[in-house]
Amino acid sequence: MNRQGYHVSVSPVSKGKDDSVIAKSAYNSGSKLVDKKTNKTHDYGSKSAEKTIKLIDKDGNETEKNIKKNVSYSTLILPKKASAVEVEREQFWNDIELIEKSKKAQLGVEIDVMFPIGLDKNQRIKLVKKYSQTLADRYNVLVDLNIHKPHTHTQKKDGQILEITKDNHHAHILLSSREILANDDNGYSLSKRKNWSLWATSERLSKGLNGRGDELAYQRSLWANLANEMLPENLKITDKSYREQGVNQLPKMKLGKSLYKDILKGKKSVINEYNETIDDLNNYIKENDLEIDYNDQGRIDDVVNIQEFKGVKVGYKKRKPFASIDLNKIAFKVPVNELQKEQDDANILDSFMSLANDIETKKKTERSALLSRINTLQDTLSEQSKKVITLNKIYQTLPQKLADLGVDREDDIKIIKSGASSIKTFDENEAIKQSVKLLDQFRQDETKQTTQSVLEFKQHLDFIEKQTQNNKLLLNKIVPLNNELVANFKELETLNKPYQKLLVKVAKELDKVNNLVIEKEMNEDKWIDAFNNLVDIKVTDNMQTFEKFKALADYDVDALKELERTHDQLKQIKAHQIDDKVQQQFDNLVQSISDYKDKTDTDLKALKLQINTSNKTYQRLEPLYTQRLELLDQSAAVIEQDDDLYDEITTTKTTQLNADRLNEWRERTHQLHTQLIRYSEQVEREQEAKRQAEAAAEKLAAQRRQDQEKEQEIKAYKDRINDFFNRVDKVIIEIDFKGIDAPDLLTDSAKKLAITAMMQDGYKRADKLTDAQQALHDDLINNTSKTLENDVKAFNDHLDKLPNNKQKIEVIEQLNVKFNEVLEKQSSNETITALVPQLEQIQNTAQQALDRANSYSSPRP
Repeated sequence: MNRQGYHVSVSPVSKGKDDSVIAKSAYNSGSKLVDKKTNKTHDYGSKSAEKTIKLIDKDGNETEKNIKKNVSYSTLILPKKASAVEVEREQFWNDIELIEKSKKAQLGVEIDVMFPIGLDKNQRIKLVKKYSQTLADRYNVLVDLNIHKPHTHTQKKDGQILEITKDNHHAHILLSSREILANDDNGYSLSKRKNWSLWATSERLSKGLNGRGDELAYQRSLWANLANEMLPENLKITDKSYREQGVNQLPKMKLGKSLYKDILKGKKSVINEYNETIDDLNNYIKENDLEIDYNDQGRIDDVVNIQEFKGVKVGYKKRKPFASIDLNKIAFKVPVNELQKEQDDANILDSFMSLANDIETKKKTERSALLSRINTLQDTLSEQSKKVITLNKIYQTLPQKLADLGVDREDDIKIIKSGASSIKTFDENEAIKQSVKLLDQFRQDETKQTTQSVLEFKQHLDFIEKQTQNNKLLLNKIVPLNNELVANFKELETLNKPYQKLLVKVAKELDKVNNLVIEKEMNEDKWIDAFNNLVDIKVTDNMQTFEKFKALADYDVDALKELERTHDQLKQIKAHQIDDKVQQQFDNLVQSISDYKDKTDTDLKALKLQINTSNKTYQRLEPLYTQRLELLDQSAAVIEQDDDLYDEITTTKTTQLNADRLNEWRERTHQLHTQLIRYSEQVEREQEAKRQAEAAAEKLAAQRRQDQEKEQEIKAYKDRINDFFNRVDKVIIEIDFKGIDAPDLLTDSAKKLAITAMMQDGYKRADKLTDAQQALHDDLINNTSKTLENDVKAFNDHLDKLPNNKQKIEVIEQLNVKFNEVLEKQSSNETITALVPQLEQIQNTAQQALDRANSYSSPRP
């Protein structure tokens, strides 16, 4: 078998490791994908593009070489159950990122496979697609498949730039964390639960899958089996180790990606050196026809445990197929047919080093032996650290769980916790890391690898190994105790789980009983309402019937409390107290609850039936009863006019009511009402005629009274005006405008003006007038205002006719005196108040004219 042509690695893509499944898909497919949640772009488009490298040969000649794109094939593979689904790479992986909420959520699983030698391009595609389709169908997940060509590297050496390309065609197979489910519209949705890798072992077995370890083994062996179907016999590959194949050859250490690149570029490491030593040892074993004695190192387990789960048989192994190999503990044996060989069970390294012919080889072998021991110690410490982490995790919750089950194992728990805290792995792991660095220093500068330094190195490893032995002793002490506690817990939990289920079941039954009781109480109120409704419409008032069905709503409160008390007592029982007596108590409680429930349910059904019947009766008769009341309310006055009709309507029982009878009553009421209306209309017409006659007479009398009152008001107003005029006239006579030495027309106009002005002023101040008087008064004021304007104009015209002489001046002075006397009698007179200044102005104008005339009366000398 071609072990070198086989490589399958399986690793989770997890948020806990800061992985991004979108970035992983972008890298694998050589594409540009956007993380919509973070808005970050992952652009690996360069992997899908060709590039050019510059090379320089030993003669200094420069050449360029075109390197084809790294991603040679890319596709998405769907399971058969979702083969019609339309999927886009960027959107799908964004959906995965969004649905996984936990900070440590697993986003997918990546499987890296290397194609064995002997396959062309099309065969590689066919092989990996078949492999991916098998996994997609097995787990019902989407598979993001991408094939990469060998990576091209360059090495600078002695002025040269050389191309270094390893023939490692490989594929990246990315499986989704959720199952993909087909929708009716060719779309898809993601399963609510994670895929196979996070299922419990029992669930995987129930679905025909293997346990976690064996499921990984299945994925590894599947690749080999499918590849071998396409490979010739001499190139077939296997996933088995040399020892599993029965090959007498030591395995090498795996080189990581970074160390692999270093080797291509001419750099070495202690791991690379170790692998060279293994090559030398394997040649030595082959040349001397030796058989490897692993001395229980690299233990192998070929036994497959066939387990049946719900009728499905599966192979399941819990142990790892092999462990680490420590070269320091491996010997070789001479084949039995070569008895001439003297050595037997000699240490393989001692034998090999004793034959080494140079110090460099011995030192190299010595370093490899040290590295092998370091790896063994590192694996041991790692395993011990995992056990401590597991114990610490268990005892975060197990003490409380045991306490809940009534188990007191506090002393044992203290022993386990104390022992776990005494196990030392962290510092020792750090020391191991420093040892690897020191070993690399030995490799780089062998002068540091002295006998003393190696001795100190071994003593340091001896100290760490001693600590691992101490850890082992502690683990040997506390692990069995832990196993006992866990087994005790599981045993009690096995009893407690069904017991708790019974408690829950009984609690649910009690809840049902309580619900029935509550329903009884509610239906008691409903029965009271239903009965009262029938009483309201006068269907019944039989209290015996009422009490009979009300009694069905009663329940035994004490018996119910006793059931609940018994249940509470059983809830206090711990797992270790569960026995036949407790079980009998449970059975009795279940039976009592059932009996109580049955009686309550029977009573409730009878009560609900009666309520339902009563409600139906009420629903049928209540509208008829209401219509009868409405008929009586609306037409009481009419119905009461017919004693026979009134008695029939009021005395008929509710149960005898029907639509026809109500319609008959309405018709008879309507006919009676029509007769009453006709009679009422006749009476109303007669009364209306009488009312209209009386109203007309009243209106006429009112009009006459109004006219008389108006005449009286007008007469009183006129008397008031006449009286006011007489008083004004008397005042004017006393003022005596006739006494002015002036033409009569002027004095008469002055007197009339004074009288009109005083009358107008008095009119304006008049108050306490009725509406009729006010109308006359307004007209009087308007007419007087016009008269006053004319009187003022006439007065001014007569005054203007006087010549501007001394007589005119004297007349004006006398007029001013008279008008001022008017103002003394009536100071608010606006017309006279305005007239006096005008007269003074006219007087001044006449005086000035007279003065000018006198100044020219004598001739100049």
